[in-house]
Amino acid sequence: MLAAAAFVPASVGARSAAAAAPDACALLSPAEADGVIGAPQASLAAPAVVRPGTCSWRADEAGCTFRVLSLEVSRGGAARTLAGLRAETEVWSAADGIGDEGLFTADVLPPGSAVFIEHLHLRRGDTLATVTLLGRISPATSHELLGRVGASVAARL
Repeated sequence: MLAAAAFVPASVGARSAAAAAPDACALLSPAEADGVIGAPQASLAAPAVVRPGTCSWRADEAGCTFRVLSLEVSRGGAARTLAGLRAETEVWSAADGIGDEGLFTADVLPPGSAVFIEHLHLRRGDTLATVTLLGRISPATSHELLGRVGASVAARL
């Protein structure tokens, strides 16, 4: 079952709420969330909105590779934020062709960790969206899934 989650990507941090954030939950359909999480769509619970501009889905089923899918969207300063991420993040790679500009990053966890956290930060105009996956994932798999979800989000911004 996919249930609401309280996980919010820490990589984006708090930003000014001067511009109203888009409804993050409206940027992904239940079928798209299901396609990433791998839980049956019929078991999707309403996604959690921790604060405006965020939306998270969580899988409780043991067989799901991805445990959390999270989306955070903000307006204003997107190019500056991506430049800062490039400067501050030790390991990142370009996400070409997604929005106006995109960047993959990963949280560095202790060796032997059972889960990984991967992010796609994408800019469209002055709007920044961060899609995060938490689970048992490889960078190649997460980049493919994050890229697919990111393309859908970018098209709707």
